[in-house]
Amino acid sequence: MVRRLVDESGALSWQDDSMRDIVLTLQLQSNQIIISIGSVSSLTFSYAISKAVDAEIQIRYLISAFLNQIELQHHANMVANDCMEAGASCISKDIALWVCQALSSDPVKATKLAVLNNLHEPDEIYPAVFVYHLMHFPFGKRDRRKAILLFINEQLDKAITLSDESLEGMSYYALGNYHAGEFEFSKAIKFFNKARKKRPEYMGSGYFLSEIGAVLFGSTHFSGAVKFYKMSYAIKKDQRLALYLGDALLMQGQFSESALRFQQAQSGENLGIRAEAGLKASVARWLETKHGAEVVRKRSAVSRLSRTGEAKESLGILEKFDAMDFLGHWNIGIVLAEQGKYEEALHHFLVCAFIKSSDREAWTNALICSMNGVDAATIQSVLSCCLVLGGPDMADDFCQSLSHQSDLVESFTAAVAETCKRLGVGRGIKPTLRLLGDDLTIL
Repeated sequence: MVRRLVDESGALSWQDDSMRDIVLTLQLQSNQIIISIGSVSSLTFSYAISKAVDAEIQIRYLISAFLNQIELQHHANMVANDCMEAGASCISKDIALWVCQALSSDPVKATKLAVLNNLHEPDEIYPAVFVYHLMHFPFGKRDRRKAILLFINEQLDKAITLSDESLEGMSYYALGNYHAGEFEFSKAIKFFNKARKKRPEYMGSGYFLSEIGAVLFGSTHFSGAVKFYKMSYAIKKDQRLALYLGDALLMQGQFSESALRFQQAQSGENLGIRAEAGLKASVARWLETKHGAEVVRKRSAVSRLSRTGEAKESLGILEKFDAMDFLGHWNIGIVLAEQGKYEEALHHFLVCAFIKSSDREAWTNALICSMNGVDAATIQSVLSCCLVLGGPDMADDFCQSLSHQSDLVESFTAAVAETCKRLGVGRGIKPTLRLLGDDLTIL
């Protein structure tokens, strides 16, 4: 049996006298298989199998898993392909998970092997862990999309076969989450709606309500986002949720209430959220002084003005354009900066940066304005918020603008490093798995 296994595998050969060989030792006992490489590493697999052919398949899985663990990925992949071609499952789902990882170069094949091993079936751990690994496979976005949708749809088919509406709802929720992550908000809403119909208890879950709020916010339905964020916040008063609610209220033009929500977010433990919420509260209060506690969103030709004399004339009629219009604030900010009114221009560029947090030029302009005559506390606040929302790379453009002043570049680079360390910016965020509503963070 073992000779046939080796002869049929392109990844293995019988030991010869070459010193370059890595010698894999296989010990078969009554109810154990022990696989090892000298005294360096070993793996023991206990089982009870009646058929010799079954034992051969299990050995293939075990060898692939072991090779993958000791980072002989090419050989592990070849044996994993043998497992796939055999069309049989492993009696250990843990071993099967390792073998699926060995197929990381082919995510669809890895997913098919996972389904073959029933990793998609209802379970608290295995489906989520497989998807977690799938998200970290080194392949392109298109392959990842195909593999993830295949896996979730297999879960959905299984739930329908079992006539389990709760599990069906969980699969729809997973599809909604996936499409939300791809910024496909209409699809996300469709699946979230199916999820709540099949599993009504979702409507009592704060995380589910907040995710609907996030999708509505992403699709610019701010009033709906406010509604669902408030429902979620009523269930669990979370610091980050208070920030998101403040964002939705800000974009809706409810400046007074948004400032209050940002103040609530400042009371939590997360320093990054506190920095972001503090600056946003300041901007919200500034907008309130300009436009009132609450405004109706509107459009105006002012938002489309270019840097001309016409734009300069618009400074006196600021209240006539949409209070949260990106181009309107951008043009006004440019004119004010050219007039040397940096503190006033700063607010306009910050509004732009909050509307489009990934806009490097908006953050660069905000940083430039903050460095010209604004107090040190505000400079630190702008820098902190820039790094929290955009990451360490967001300050690169500003550094380039200082390239002719090496002393300033050095001090600013040091300030960025210190702020990132203090706020925890740049650290990997641990994924969160949900077990029927509970949170489990992978350590």
